[in-house]
Amino acid sequence: MLRLRMKFLGILLLCSFVSADFPAKTFKVELKRPSSYRWKGLSKIIDATAVRTAISDLARRSIQPENMYFLARKIAVKALSRLPKSQKKEIVGLAKELKTDIADIMLFNFLYERTTFRDGTSIIAQDSNGHIFHGRNLDNTYSADFRNLTIEVQFVRRGKVVFQGTTFVGYIGLWNGMKPYKFAITANERDAGGWWESMVAARSGNLPVSWLVRRTLERCKDYDSALYRLVGTPLINGANILLSGIEKDQGISITRNRLGPQYMAILSNKTNTWYLVDTTADPGTDPSRKDTRSTAQRSLDETGQKRICLNELFKVLSVPKVLNRETIYTTVMDTAQPSQYKSIIRTG
Repeated sequence: MLRLRMKFLGILLLCSFVSADFPAKTFKVELKRPSSYRWKGLSKIIDATAVRTAISDLARRSIQPENMYFLARKIAVKALSRLPKSQKKEIVGLAKELKTDIADIMLFNFLYERTTFRDGTSIIAQDSNGHIFHGRNLDNTYSADFRNLTIEVQFVRRGKVVFQGTTFVGYIGLWNGMKPYKFAITANERDAGGWWESMVAARSGNLPVSWLVRRTLERCKDYDSALYRLVGTPLINGANILLSGIEKDQGISITRNRLGPQYMAILSNKTNTWYLVDTTADPGTDPSRKDTRSTAQRSLDETGQKRICLNELFKVLSVPKVLNRETIYTTVMDTAQPSQYKSIIRTG
């Protein structure tokens, strides 16, 4: 009887651990508003004091060596004046809404380009009928801090969703998102180099990867125009990008450096390439201690093309190693069924 009770207690504890994952809060940004007012009201759905502390701490920790932090703040403020007018006003308005230091907000918005986001995993999978599913895990060393900042954002125009994505409070870029009935994007960081290299590239007019993702979702009308922009826009840092559409075989993996693509791979039923997996490691390599790419590939092979669906993709992204202690959130997307967009904050 004691053993049965202990076993039952163990099951309850496991269930409570699993159920600790929770959906991200949703905030709507009205694109018809002036840029400086787009994030107004955000502070009402968050713990503003905790957010300010987290942004400041993350901004400080992202600069190495630490004694360069105050110099980086000065550079960040100067870089603000060089930003496109819309992005500048949006960042200033966001800092005002959150009552956060403008230098820290700037550093925070360049954080991904300067820190090691380990082993984030992105997947495009196509079923036997040519229906495409897209998902990702975003990982970071400071996952506990980022989990408290994670939100889903619906960018609307006159109440209609133009595009949506998952991001962090205080951050205007997107690392994954979807334009309903058109295309979806996920991006993973490549070797970031030094923070000063990113700042130099920014001063030259190159875009942060996350800003390119958002701009593509906002401005491009279809899969082909999105591909053209993602391939050709100069970046602050390299990235591995997955782009998917809604037509059969509309899926591509793009390995980018700052100036353009280094190589690409495509979905193709003819060659039995029914899925693509990207991580922070380049295709053909996986030096990561977690070996996320090969783990995801094995799980996809075990699932099979006939069984793949959004729920099965979520299960693949929940396999140990692919899902790990540094995973901040999991997002799954079905561009042909945009209501299925879901971001779950992972707690463990």
